[in-house]
Amino acid sequence: MAQKLYYSIREAATLCGVTEATLRSWEKFYPQLEPYRTAGNTRKYTKEDLELIRQIAFLRGTEGKSRESIKKELQIHINDIHWRTRLYEHLQHLRRELLEMRKALD
Repeated sequence: MAQKLYYSIREAATLCGVTEATLRSWEKFYPQLEPYRTAGNTRKYTKEDLELIRQIAFLRGTEGKSRESIKKELQIHINDIHWRTRLYEHLQHLRRELLEMRKALD
């Protein structure tokens, strides 16, 4: 059975155990939650969006964290991703330089 690429707001809310109104408010508060919008402005959520929604719901419900602390935590996560990306690019650059040095020595 093929997985869907996009989920409607109703499907996303049901799958994540929150209301549609909650999703709309979270989109305003958490910039990381930005579903694709069709030409008719209909929200379409990806699997990654659903995972983020579940994470926010867990932090709000189970952990009892405030909106502000969740927002900071999500920002740290995004910064971590950017840091790892920059590190990877830097390591790739160093690898290319080392390969060139090795080739020059051969």
